Amino acid sequence: MTTTRFQSTKRGKTGLRFSLLTAMLTGGAVAVNAPPALADTTLCSGVSYSTCTTAGYTDHGFGPNYGSSYWGAVVGHNCTNYVAYVLQTVNGASPPGYQLGNGSDWDNTASAHGVLVNGASSRGAVAQWDVGPTRPSGHVAYVESVNADGSVTVSQDVWSAGPFSWKTITPGSADWPNHFIHFKDLPSGGNPADIYAVNRQDIGSSSTAVHIVNGGNWGQYLMNTGSALIQTNALWDFAVGDLNHDGRDDVWSFNRNPGGSNTVVHVLNGLNPMQYLQAGSIVLPGVGQDWSFALGDFNGDGTADVYAINRAPGTSHTEVRVINGANWGQYLQVGNIVLPATDSNWAFGVGKYDGDSLPDIYAINRQDVGSNSTAVHVINGANWGLYLANSGSALIQTNTLWDFTLGDLNGDGRSDVWAINRNPGGGNTVVHVLNGTNFNQYLQAGNIVLPGTDANWTFRVGTFN
Repeated sequence: MTTTRFQSTKRGKTGLRFSLLTAMLTGGAVAVNAPPALADTTLCSGVSYSTCTTAGYTDHGFGPNYGSSYWGAVVGHNCTNYVAYVLQTVNGASPPGYQLGNGSDWDNTASAHGVLVNGASSRGAVAQWDVGPTRPSGHVAYVESVNADGSVTVSQDVWSAGPFSWKTITPGSADWPNHFIHFKDLPSGGNPADIYAVNRQDIGSSSTAVHIVNGGNWGQYLMNTGSALIQTNALWDFAVGDLNHDGRDDVWSFNRNPGGSNTVVHVLNGLNPMQYLQAGSIVLPGVGQDWSFALGDFNGDGTADVYAINRAPGTSHTEVRVINGANWGQYLQVGNIVLPATDSNWAFGVGKYDGDSLPDIYAINRQDVGSNSTAVHVINGANWGLYLANSGSALIQTNTLWDFTLGDLNGDGRSDVWAINRNPGGGNTVVHVLNGTNFNQYLQAGNIVLPGTDANWTFRVGTFN
């Protein structure tokens, strides 16, 4: 097996952007591909929240709301008010029935009320500092990401006039938090719960339409809308991932563009699919329908990278190319995986199986003869020549009327396999979710509100609400 890894020479955001979207450009943590650990890095800082938002680092909408109090905190530029706002609006944490006090008090107060407080960082946790020479009242910040080298990227505000900033802090730094408080953390890869159904040929809107079904209630829509993208066809593939770091997944549209010079990507704003966030060619040449696309953070920079997977029928192995999400003109890694060449009976995705930082590659065989079922194969994201799992499943053999995607339904940190039966001519589209720890077990199965669909529809799982 031959694998070529391309080392990125930049950590900044590049690629084509629409100038009218400068307030929504992508942001993320500093790339952390290899030791030694990076020095602490301030990613953005300014008295005005727009200093960071125009640089691609979200304030989660706090700027227009900083005059309101959250969890009893003092309004305005204030670390406690900002963190309470994000915990409530992004993480979905309920306001506590008690006063947390100054930043220096949050750890003891929260712990006394049964909230987990420890030294372990996690995405969506609160970083907390005790009283110190530069922090007479202590401090709290919101953990945006935990990076591959153990560093954390936080967003934070400061009493009483700012600045608001994003910063990456490394273990052992003098600025490392004293504690982490876990009110309602987010899963490490986000919180994939809602079902995205993309109709390439929506007649009513004369566009590619986006329908989102509530992951907490499969009988309810969260969105039904046309999009800025014209009607498409089977030459287009779709994925979901948060490009602009607003906590809501955006819809990535891949035009394989066979015969063209390059594959073309359009990213629709997850909050408003009538708006593009980014569009342009990627380094991959135009390809055919043997290629499929998925998203995962390969280099740990906080930005979704593009996995282009070539079933490569007639060759020895399935091929994978990873394109830098921060620079669409650059490969991060190219090579064969351990899986032999496949065909249209196979579906692919990228998710979390083992405990390391690299996304793993899931290959799903709809027609596995040995197990007489739909089989799941997981390839190690850190070593493409190694399987992590090879298993039949509780799901019978299926066909191309079934779509497959990945998302952590039960919150155990491992991706579960979502099998979507388009059920053309039936009353409803049907979903079966296989346990990512035991593929022979269902976590949930049933109809969703969407009527039976057909091959014009693609399904993915992501975070909307």
